[in-house]
Amino acid sequence: MEPELASSSVLVLGSVAFAVFVAAASHVSLCTRQYDCLSNGDCIVASSSMSAWFGGSCSFQNAVSVTSLELANMSSSASLATMSRGVCSPGEIQSVRSASGLMRCSRQPSFPDAFVSSAGDPSANSFHMRAAGKWIASKRGQKTSFGFFDAESISNLVEDDIVYGFDPRTAHNDFDRFRAVCESTLASGAMAFDASTTYAFLKAELTGLDVLKSVGKLSSYLCDTPVNFASDLNADGNGWVAKAIDGNMFSVETIDSALYSFGDGFFTRQRAREFAETALGASLSDLSVIEASQVNSAFEASVLGSNIDDAVVIGSYTVSFTQDLISFARFLHALGVHGAVHAKAYLRGVNAMCVSAIRSSITGASGLEAPVSAALEGIRKKSNFNPVALGRFEFDVFAEPTREHVAASLSMRPSSLFSFAIVDLPRKSCFDAAKKLFSDAYDKLVFDRLVGSELNTRLTTLIAEMKGRVNTELLSGQTRFLIASEADRTRIASFASSAVVTIPGSEPLTGGLSLSSSDGPVTIALKQSRLVFLDNMGLALDFRSVCELPALMAATTRNAYILSNSNCVWLLPGILVPPLASIRYDQSSLRSRIGYVVAHELGHLATMSPLSTWNWTFATTLMANYTSSTYTEAAADLIAVSSLRGLVSDGELCSHTSQLWAASPAGYGPQGPSPHPVMNLRGDNLCGFVFR
Repeated sequence: MEPELASSSVLVLGSVAFAVFVAAASHVSLCTRQYDCLSNGDCIVASSSMSAWFGGSCSFQNAVSVTSLELANMSSSASLATMSRGVCSPGEIQSVRSASGLMRCSRQPSFPDAFVSSAGDPSANSFHMRAAGKWIASKRGQKTSFGFFDAESISNLVEDDIVYGFDPRTAHNDFDRFRAVCESTLASGAMAFDASTTYAFLKAELTGLDVLKSVGKLSSYLCDTPVNFASDLNADGNGWVAKAIDGNMFSVETIDSALYSFGDGFFTRQRAREFAETALGASLSDLSVIEASQVNSAFEASVLGSNIDDAVVIGSYTVSFTQDLISFARFLHALGVHGAVHAKAYLRGVNAMCVSAIRSSITGASGLEAPVSAALEGIRKKSNFNPVALGRFEFDVFAEPTREHVAASLSMRPSSLFSFAIVDLPRKSCFDAAKKLFSDAYDKLVFDRLVGSELNTRLTTLIAEMKGRVNTELLSGQTRFLIASEADRTRIASFASSAVVTIPGSEPLTGGLSLSSSDGPVTIALKQSRLVFLDNMGLALDFRSVCELPALMAATTRNAYILSNSNCVWLLPGILVPPLASIRYDQSSLRSRIGYVVAHELGHLATMSPLSTWNWTFATTLMANYTSSTYTEAAADLIAVSSLRGLVSDGELCSHTSQLWAASPAGYGPQGPSPHPVMNLRGDNLCGFVFR
């Protein structure tokens, strides 16, 4: 190579190396600046940086709005709301999540008038765009709705407050006591020891009981016994009945692993294995008819000695059952073959599985034998719904509870909550477990944070007002002819005026567990399971009202519902927040928003009436703008807004309700067949009704 050429090559290579170095240094500097500004909430990540594979850049956009520039230029034309908007949509403001310190977009506060005017587009042609057109346009097709977009973030804020505002030294109720001892037990690595203590406690509970009574006693601790007991709605849906329901028979491998994990010896495990093998190996033709005395013996033991045993003790109450109790029939067959000693060995294995299931509500599958985890997962998968706590399910905003939800709620066991979730820090893991096991106490915590006594007082007055207004509407209002017969209208109207509207957590907690300072978290959870069982069985044995059913949804859920074939309504604390309710709202806003929701649920009393009682000529004319599949929701909506007319102006009623239902994109709504109309159409039709 010529000297001149070699020298030129070196220069080129040097220049390239220097350029690469400068580019890398610049990239590092840019990424550092991006990290700093994201941490401070001064910028947002540019779209080109969003992909880990194809972005690769550290580009960002400054989170400085036009109004911020106005402020910098000493402009006085903007409001505090626009100054606070930043990068958020119209109708929203920038705020900081307390637990993480990260910026988020939250709903712009608006009171005493709840209508968020900055979200709307007054020049638009449709009602929903006038109410929230600017907000909708900013979402660019993202699936969301103005009334519900922040439901999850509010739920997270409540949980953050409960989780991080807790001091174990001040634990004074069962919920807090469980959390305190749970945190110390997890942090000390003593959960296995506590589980063994709980196993011994439950074993002592069976001392002196025969086989069938032992089954009943274990069932009362919500263990997965061959037969379980629960309250359920009667055939008419207006009362309760105590039922025996099919339970579970564990496999040979599962029962052996469960006993082994708690240190039981060879002979106990061998007897339990033989018992399980005989029970599960029997053909259906081998099984005998189940006798009432066998079921009642176990049932009596499940409640004997409690505060709900009066009806059983005096012999006036027997449990309802059918011959479909296959697991119990298998258990009785094996009992006949092997006798009581083998049966007691098997039930000791049920005890072990019970304690494992309760422990798993805290630690997941951690520390459990593989066959035990697999068996618990199998029980969990039998549920047709998505349980989130004892007696509670996850619902989306378009879902309605059914009789099947009621039955599943009242028969739920800790095994239904099993998951393979990785154990979090003690503070979070113990809170999650407490939330699952102490549903009523969690309701109270959520209520106190989201609602409070002052708003509750206003709501009590509002609910009474709505009951009266719906009663009048059904008797003499614009929608009265939906029900053809005057006698039927009178009957339904009386149901509205006598309806029971429950806000979970609004009442003081009563009763509680009998605890000692030596009780660990698994023992406390086991005692709580029995308390839940007795509370639920008390619905039938104490002949309580259907409206005393515990809530079927988590307290933070933004929803309300009426129980089918009843006049029992639930308003979850999660719905009693802006934009639906606030202590700062004026009366027109409160009536037009949460008052509308209450009136809507009461309006369902008309839609529960048999369709043969409807005046179909009137109904099809009244709901001409709806598809027939949505008539039940449409009728409840129109009854609600008609009930409110005269209390608030038509303009206010339209603005508030159409803003609540405003959504992006245009056709956003329930997926698949549903009685719920598309959200934007829902608001538009309500406005069309009041202005027609």
